[in-house]
Amino acid sequence: MVLGGGLVWSHTGHSRVRLFGVVSLRSPHFSSGLWFFYEASRDTAYLGIVLATILTVAAIIQQAVSRKVAVLMASSTVAAIALLWYAISRYPNPW
Repeated sequence: MVLGGGLVWSHTGHSRVRLFGVVSLRSPHFSSGLWFFYEASRDTAYLGIVLATILTVAAIIQQAVSRKVAVLMASSTVAAIALLWYAISRYPNPW
């Protein structure tokens, strides 16, 4: 069953959603286009994590924010790192 946007629900005994692959059967270039957007968003995430780390460290050093806000900033940066690690380990480069 096609859910739209490249998502396909698998009824083969495994209950998981696949993002890349099944929709590419219709067009030889669709899969590479999805992969391009994945790599672009991954590279943007690298930049965002570096920027978030710099801003968090600067805010803590300058004491520009309260401790609660600093903890929230640091925890969101750590969460972004964990999500990026998961995405990279889940979808390795096929080329």
